[in-house]
Amino acid sequence: MIYTHEAITIALLSGSFVYTIWSIITYFLSTNAKIKKISLISFLAGTVYLAFIPILYLTKSNITLSFVIATIAYTLKFLIERRILSYSKYKKMTPKWSCYILGAISILAIALIAIGVKDTNLFLYLLILTTLIVSLSWFLEKGIRIIGFTSTVSLVLLVLVNDKSLAILLSLIPYGFNSIFFNSKDYNNTISSLFIISQYGEAILEEQIEEYKDFIYLLINKVESRYSQRNMHSINVKAISEGIALEMGLDQKSIDYISSASMIHDIGYLGVDHREIEVSAPEEETPKTIKHIWIGKLILENSDIFIKYLPVVLYHHENLDGSGPERLKGENIPLPARIVRVADIFERMINSRDGKKYTIKEALEYIKRNKGTLFDSDVVDALERYIYKHY
Repeated sequence: MIYTHEAITIALLSGSFVYTIWSIITYFLSTNAKIKKISLISFLAGTVYLAFIPILYLTKSNITLSFVIATIAYTLKFLIERRILSYSKYKKMTPKWSCYILGAISILAIALIAIGVKDTNLFLYLLILTTLIVSLSWFLEKGIRIIGFTSTVSLVLLVLVNDKSLAILLSLIPYGFNSIFFNSKDYNNTISSLFIISQYGEAILEEQIEEYKDFIYLLINKVESRYSQRNMHSINVKAISEGIALEMGLDQKSIDYISSASMIHDIGYLGVDHREIEVSAPEEETPKTIKHIWIGKLILENSDIFIKYLPVVLYHHENLDGSGPERLKGENIPLPARIVRVADIFERMINSRDGKKYTIKEALEYIKRNKGTLFDSDVVDALERYIYKHY
């Protein structure tokens, strides 16, 4: 029987270890915010298993203590899986009453053993009640009732297996499938979504962007009109960025992307107090205003539609030599961001609303002097061609 205990313990530890490593690798490799959250919580679930399995094995000779530890482990596992559920696409959350009852049972079990109660059957009943509530809670969730079934299997094992220390270890096996099911279901949904996106997603996404774009543009123009330093800035940058992209011979898809991204490149100014906008040289950003790139990042990170423009919003103040706020250098700076960088500085210099206003020639000379250090050489050359044709 000892051999059986050890074999099950090793199997549980091996599975939990693989699951935990898989979760943390997925967290670091994934770029999807929802998958990263689920992976992190799954890592916590795996850590709980890795912590409790050896403890339950070591306390198998003290069955009363094992019951208490198992009760706490099942409760924690349920709470973590409930958190995973909150990040999935299911609309209904598991009822809160179950969390309160499970928490109360765990506290009661700890209190009873702390005051010296040694009634083994009482602690067994508390563990069975915990498993029963977990099973019932999952059965109430449409679409994932299979979890209620696996929890019921754990309940049956606890009741029918005579060696209760072995029963506890065996009951962990069905429990271990719960988090795997959550992840697998979510990853399968994600893979299906990615397939749909690969077939039809671009058209769907562009349709969504078009639906909201006019409102976003109106909002940006309204904000910029509040203070003279930025009035009509984004519209002008959009036109110049499109001209540069055309001169560089980019394809229409790239030009459309740059057009939309340049219009919202300063969306972070929605979170900047206009009273902090100081009069300064147009080729400079003050510490109070440069923060708009990070505010913009926060705004776009919460948008499934407009997050595709994040590289331009976050990196349009990067310098080619790595001296920008995010310290990106050279070709590590996305090309659309390098284009908007040049269009942005040129527009601010020739249309400076309060500070020094440069002539087109002066602005171009400044940009050309910093070609290869602050600005991309190809982009600057394209700007020069655009200027000669349109100014």
